[in-house]
This record gives sequence, C-alpha cells and structure tokens, in this order.
Amino acid sequence: MDNQKPLRSSVLDRNHRHAKGLQASYLFNDKATKVWDFTRNSIESISYFRSWEQACDQLGAETYIFSLVEFDGDLYGGTGLNGKLYKLNATKDGWVEVCDQLGAETYIFSLVEFDGDLYGGTNPNGKLYKLNATKDGWVEACAKLGVETRIYSLVEFDGDLYGGTNPNGKLYKLNATKDGWVEVCDKLGAETQIRSLAVFDGDLYGGTYPNGKLYKLNATKDGWVEVC
Repeated sequence: MDNQKPLRSSVLDRNHRHAKGLQASYLFNDKATKVWDFTRNSIESISYFRSWEQACDQLGAETYIFSLVEFDGDLYGGTGLNGKLYKLNATKDGWVEVCDQLGAETYIFSLVEFDGDLYGGTNPNGKLYKLNATKDGWVEACAKLGVETRIYSLVEFDGDLYGGTNPNGKLYKLNATKDGWVEVCDKLGAETQIRSLAVFDGDLYGGTYPNGKLYKLNATKDGWVEVC
C-alpha cells in the first residue's frame, strides 16, 4: 500500500466536512490480518496526504477480520478462520481475545450493537449469537435461518435488528422475543447474497452479490425496491 498516495478530491472534501466528528477509521487486510488506523496530517487543510499506520499485528492464527464494531466504548473484531471475537486493548496496539470459537462456526461475518447487546452473525450455519453479560462468551440467540448458511450483514433499523443472508439473499428481522427470525423479504431476483445493510436518510438499503445491485426496503417493510 502506498502510504503517500493522495485521495481523490471528493473523498477529501467529505472527510473535511466530517473531520470534527471523525477520529479514526479502520481497515483490515485479509492477507496479513492486521488493523490499520487512518490518520490525518491536518484537519483544517484537505490538501495534505493521508496515510495508514498499523495498529495491531496478526490475531494469532486468524487470517481474516471480517467485522468491526464499537460496543460499550471498545472496538471489537470478528474473525476467521476460527470464528473468534477480539477486543482492542487499552493502549490500542494489540488485541485481547474475548470469546473462543462459536461451536462449529468458523467466521463471524457481521457484528452489531442492538438494544444494549453485541450480536454476531456467523458461517457456516447462519446463526445469531449474543455476547453474554460478563462479556466473556457467546449465547446462541437464534438457530439457523432455514437453509441460509451465512449472515453476512446485521443492522438496526427503526427499532428492529435485521440480517442479510446467503445463499438465497433473504432479509430477516429478529422477532419480538429476540429468540428467532422472521422473514421480511424473499430473494432479490438473481441476487444470492445481501453482503451489506445500512440505514440512510430514514431508509434501509442492501448491497448484493453477484450483480452488485442496491436495494431499498419498501414503505410497508415487506419487499425490496431496486435503486441502482
């Protein structure tokens, strides 16, 4: 990676507009499994170069950091190939293992804070887990979503927790008792994976594979509308 490569002006402008509220962002390298901290040489000027600094070394034998989330004032990471949960240490220069592998689950594809708890979506059995009260182990919140094997994405939207899946690209919502999923939307045409979910301007959006389309949840929250 070229640490001295300038970013495009549109990105610089956006970072400049949000500079006061944004302290740092993180990037993972799937080959070396290291976390990088994106820093600024100047907040006031957008003409300066930006650069990455390595924050943490590889997490033991883990080769992927699939998911990152802030929870209760700490940064957590979900890994593969052993499906472990790590937390950034107090000096922000190393990881502390929080939870060992989740049974047979090998990847933690998604992490999200919902209703005061930390949830993780897994592979290869598409289960939803919740961090326990002592923050040292997982509790299974929901069993496998039918034939779905991966929960690629998790997001809170309008007071509910939503999950995007594979191999049938379905959207699910956590039920009122938080112990099972309710199917919200069926497969998005030929799309087999909902790789990402995000809330924007009051709407829920989903990014898909294999055709790279963007969908928006409709007003009645029971189907997708293709956006792009």
